[in-house]
Amino acid sequence: MSFSSSPSKKSNHEERTASILRRPEKVSVVIRKITQETPTVKSFVLEPKVTTPKIDFLPGQWLDVFIPNVSTVGGFSITSTPRHFHLTNTLDLAIKYSTHPPAKWFHEEATLGNVVDIRVGGEFYYDDQEERENGTQSIDNISLQKEPGKAANNNIEKIQLLYSAKTLDELLFFERIERLKKNNSGLFDCFYFLTREDSPTSSTTFTATTKSIENISTFICRQRINEKFLIDLLTDDNDLKHLKSFLCGPTQMQDDVAGWLVKGVGLSENQIVLEKWE
Repeated sequence: MSFSSSPSKKSNHEERTASILRRPEKVSVVIRKITQETPTVKSFVLEPKVTTPKIDFLPGQWLDVFIPNVSTVGGFSITSTPRHFHLTNTLDLAIKYSTHPPAKWFHEEATLGNVVDIRVGGEFYYDDQEERENGTQSIDNISLQKEPGKAANNNIEKIQLLYSAKTLDELLFFERIERLKKNNSGLFDCFYFLTREDSPTSSTTFTATTKSIENISTFICRQRINEKFLIDLLTDDNDLKHLKSFLCGPTQMQDDVAGWLVKGVGLSENQIVLEKWE
């Protein structure tokens, strides 16, 4: 595995992911709900039109999306869990606005009742069985959503989420993350990096939700994630061989962070999983 790369000349999702495994079958789904999550991101709830072929996916996988009258195939990460799908028969996408034809269609033309075809793909995912066999600890929303009378996944000892966004308003799923933290005290923590904004206060409100923020996780502002922060955060753990890191975001950011985790923190490359769509 190499953590250095040059910018890809390919801009098409299918070309960038041509070597990545995906399921052969396509499934038609209906848009059942559209929500403006942040100033630039909308979420979409999708429901299969029929029960066959069956949809199966792992946390972290994405969808090829085929839109009628749009020649470009979209590629969007699934933002809901497999457990949620099994309970509701729906899955969610969160799509940031851009002029790329699929994203532009979802933001400017998609309406309730529209039908698109999807196909599951991706090698960036969390497999609980595999992690148990490898003895690693990681994050999986399914494991955090404890059911009455059932214990949480005892394979997980500590989860630390480092989340970077430009501004407070662009922290997608902030309330969901904070709810997970509250419901899993001592297990789950989050550090928010707001690269273009000062630290929020309890009187600060969200543009999208208009809810005040109180008792929130740590904010680190006017700063990006860097090597020193990772070393300070992780080197107190004397058993790094059980740590698993999942990285997603811009390619250069993933390369930088992965390099810091190996050279600065001391992780091995097989402890790091990157979401690279190229």
